[in-house]
Amino acid sequence: MDVIDRKFFFDTCRNSFGGFKASQVEGIDFLLDKFDESTDFDSKSKIAYGFATIKRETADTYKPVNEGYWMSSNRVGKLYSYYSSHNPGALSTIFPHGKNGGNYLGRGYVQLTHNFNYKKLGDALDLELLEDPSIALDPQNAFKIMEYGMVHGSFTGKKLSNYFTDNGYDFYNARKIINGLDAAREIAGHAAVFFSAIKFKKK
Repeated sequence: MDVIDRKFFFDTCRNSFGGFKASQVEGIDFLLDKFDESTDFDSKSKIAYGFATIKRETADTYKPVNEGYWMSSNRVGKLYSYYSSHNPGALSTIFPHGKNGGNYLGRGYVQLTHNFNYKKLGDALDLELLEDPSIALDPQNAFKIMEYGMVHGSFTGKKLSNYFTDNGYDFYNARKIINGLDAAREIAGHAAVFFSAIKFKKK
C-alpha cells in the first residue's frame, strides 16, 4: 500500500506556510491518515485540493470548527444578527427555531450549513445530523461529510469529477464545489503547494 510520505509533506509545507503548532500537526496527521485510506481522493491533485479546502474552511486549524469559532463571546447571537442584516432569507434554514433554539450554522471541515444540508448528508451517511448537528464536528464524521459531499456534488451541485479528470485538474474552478469562486485563487495557490508536498512511498 502506498502512503503519503509524512516527513516530505511537512518539510515542504513548512517551507511555504511556516511552522505548525502542535494542534495543527495533530489535525494534519489525522487528515493524512484519512486521505491515505480514501478511495475517492485517489490522486495527488484531489488530495491536494482537499487539504487546501480544509486549510481555508477551518482557518488554518486543520480541525473541524464551528462557524465563527474565533468570536470571543456570544458567537451564535452575533451570527444571528449578521444573518438578519446580510442574508435574512437564510434565517429559516439556519435558525429554524429562532435565535435561542438549535441552529444549523457552519460546522466541520467544509462548514456544512442549513438544515436541509444537514438532513441530506445525514440521510446519505446514516448520521443523525439533523437531530444533533454537533456531531458534524467529530473528525471522522466531518471527513465523511466532506468526502461524500465533494464526490457527489452535495453542496453546490458541482463535484470532484467536474474538475479532476484523467486529462488534468482545475484547482481554481474546483472552488465551485464548495462556495462559488470565493477565495478561489488563494485556495488554488495553496493546493499547488500541497500538490508539491505529496510524495507516495510504500507503507
